Amino acid sequence: MKWTHAVGQRILHYLKSKARHGVHSPLIYQLMETDLKIPLPNHLRIIEEYRKKLLHDHSIWNPIDLGAGSRLNSSKTLSTAVKRASSNKKKGAFLFRWVNRFQPNKIIELGTHVGIGTAYLQLGNIKGQITTLEGDPFLANIAQHFFQTQHWPIKSKVGSFNKQLPSTLHVMQNFDLAVMDGHHTREATLQYVQMLLPYASEEAWILLDDIHWSQEMSAAWSEIVENPQYPLTLDFYQYGAVYLGKRNQKEHFVLKW
Repeated sequence: MKWTHAVGQRILHYLKSKARHGVHSPLIYQLMETDLKIPLPNHLRIIEEYRKKLLHDHSIWNPIDLGAGSRLNSSKTLSTAVKRASSNKKKGAFLFRWVNRFQPNKIIELGTHVGIGTAYLQLGNIKGQITTLEGDPFLANIAQHFFQTQHWPIKSKVGSFNKQLPSTLHVMQNFDLAVMDGHHTREATLQYVQMLLPYASEEAWILLDDIHWSQEMSAAWSEIVENPQYPLTLDFYQYGAVYLGKRNQKEHFVLKW
């Protein structure tokens, strides 16, 4: 069962992880000491107000078939979908702080859902250009309506990642940050990472959600960590961060956050 795997991985992560004083990299130390701890600004409350509104929305949602690894695959209310699969406040705070630290100009997100994570990305750098992909038209419409009410110029694309990602990357030319929260399978995760690589800027990062959610996701993450093509990988348990720039040596950190 996925939950037993996740619990086991949580225990292993706790045993392996280091606090900020256990790392010698200046970049990682600053991330853990300062960047990922900054106070959250008051204007982020609009996101949590949006979440609260959706949690009281009992509209029936009939998910389309998003392929293996989708977490919700039967009729549910929108409130249930938000409760189970949208970025929680802690994960949203991580996204905000990450973007606030690195200030990526071009961001691509694979998996919009209702746009809560997207909103945290946008407010991390209000001038950032975000393109977000979602396979479910109902969820994409919910998210796009919210973006429009906030006058955020977020580009939303609806359809499978296999169809939308190549054309999106071609238009974008390069990206500074990619956030992946879509098909939770080993094959799909590795496939999309490979599709992203040729379009990465010199200082690009990929953030992968749910890296320990299942055996397949753990396997995909292990392959990424062991691959010399990725010179720096950070394991925050909920998120895995992959640096795509150049470094003198390969490093991997398991971090308490």
